[in-house]
Amino acid sequence: MKYDHDNPLTEEALEILGKEDFESFLEYLDGMSEYKKRKKNPKIQEHKEKKREVLRKTGITKIKTNRDQWFD
Repeated sequence: MKYDHDNPLTEEALEILGKEDFESFLEYLDGMSEYKKRKKNPKIQEHKEKKREVLRKTGITKIKTNRDQWFD
């Protein structure tokens, strides 16, 4: 079972999953920890902010950060 950060499982659902299908439970926990590592990586945030700062210095004020914003 894959971890979905928009719709995480409740504690009760995790307990049921752990009892019924332990492999899926471990896969879910691995996905959750991988998502949290990726989300809180300070080097990535630093790098993104440096890129934004370079763009601001060149006069670009509207910085599009999400892919769906490119088609506005």
